[in-house]
Amino acid sequence: MFFTRTNTVRAILSLLLTMVFSNNSIGQAIVRVRVLSVQALNANIDCDFIGNSDFVWEFIGTDNTLGFSNNNPSAPGGFFGDFNHAFKNSDNGPYTLIAPSGNFNPNSGLFFDHQYVCATDVPTQINLEWRAYENDEATNYSLLGLFTDGETPNQNVTMAVPIATGTTNYTYNASSTDGGCPQSYSITLQVERLPLVISYFEDNICDATNVALNTTYTLGWCPDATLEANEPRATDVAAHGSVWFRFVAPASGSVQVTTDLGGTQFGTYFQLYHAADGSSCTTGLEPLTNNVIKDKFDYLSNY
Repeated sequence: MFFTRTNTVRAILSLLLTMVFSNNSIGQAIVRVRVLSVQALNANIDCDFIGNSDFVWEFIGTDNTLGFSNNNPSAPGGFFGDFNHAFKNSDNGPYTLIAPSGNFNPNSGLFFDHQYVCATDVPTQINLEWRAYENDEATNYSLLGLFTDGETPNQNVTMAVPIATGTTNYTYNASSTDGGCPQSYSITLQVERLPLVISYFEDNICDATNVALNTTYTLGWCPDATLEANEPRATDVAAHGSVWFRFVAPASGSVQVTTDLGGTQFGTYFQLYHAADGSSCTTGLEPLTNNVIKDKFDYLSNY
C-alpha cells in the first residue's frame, strides 16, 4: 500500500487480529498546464543577416502552494534553468506553432502535471516565467544563455487555477528590446483542473479500514491526524498523530506490511498491535448494561 502526501510525515499502522487504518474525505485535484501555441509576430526579422532566424520560447510554471514546477524539463541551461521550450529554426516569421508538434518539448505541450491530495494544497494560481529570443547556438535553445539576439525581458505573470473542474486559456505577448532584432512574440497556455479520486486513511481506531492481504492500496493522508484519549503513542506518533487500518492475520501469523513502493511520497512509521479478541471497539462493553469495562485501547498489545 502506498501513501500520497508530499512532505515527510509519520503514520501508525495498527494490527488487531484484524488490523487498522485511518481515513478522511477531503477535496483534491489534478492541475495541468500546457502550452497550446507560440507565435513570432513580425515579418522577415533576420537577426543574423547571414541566414534565417532561430526563435525560441522558454517557459516554467510553479504553483503557489507546494512549489511544484515543470515535470520533465528540457535540460539544464537556458535562461530559466529547469524550463521547457518551443522553437523553430531558419524562419524569420511570421508564423504560429501549435502543439502537439516536434517543435515543442515535450511534444504534447503538457509541461506541468501534478496531483494535490489535500484541499489546502490545491493551488489558486500558477506563476509563469517565460522569455523568448533568437538563438545562435547549435542546440534548439541557448544552452549557455550567451549567444542570443532579440531577447525579451523576463516575463513573470500569474495564471489562476479554475476553482472547479474546467480549463482557462491565457495569452501573453512580449517584444524584443534588441533594436537589431525587433521581433515580437506570443505564447498561449491552458490551465486545467481535474478531479483526483483517492481514498484516505481513517483517523480513529473504530473507523479503521479493513484491508485484504496480498493487496496493494493507494491511500492519501493529510496533516490533520489526531490522537485519541488513551491511545498508545511512541515518539513519532506523539509528534504527528496516527491513522489506522486493520486486517485478519493468516494462520501462519506472518505478515509483511510495506510502503516501500513506487509512488510513495513521504516517510512512514509503523506500530503493530494485536487485539486480544479481534473486534477492537465493541469488546470493552459489559453485554447487559452496555457500561464500559475497559477502554478500547486497553485491549491492544504492542508488537
